[in-house]
Amino acid sequence: MMLVSAVLLSCALHDSLIVVSQLFFANAISHLIVNAIMMIYCLSEIRSWSLSSVTFALNINTLPTTIGVVVFGYTSHILLPSLEGNMKVRKLRVCQEL
Repeated sequence: MMLVSAVLLSCALHDSLIVVSQLFFANAISHLIVNAIMMIYCLSEIRSWSLSSVTFALNINTLPTTIGVVVFGYTSHILLPSLEGNMKVRKLRVCQEL
């Protein structure tokens, strides 16, 4: 989780939002591929499903990082390309305009 957090945090230090937008697009595509693989696998194992074998475990130490990565991955790639298109000077970081 620390490695993933470090990679995502490094996106805040880019001078160009084009690189960040491309990273978010790659993230969205990788999520689609992983979700497709998981669906295919789960549907292939449908014969062995049983409710008695389902367990739920919550690890409070990794939950905030996990939620942050999921929210960042699924929502940021939608917002940043339009944000970059609306910027007057595209090389400026967002925090410099505030």
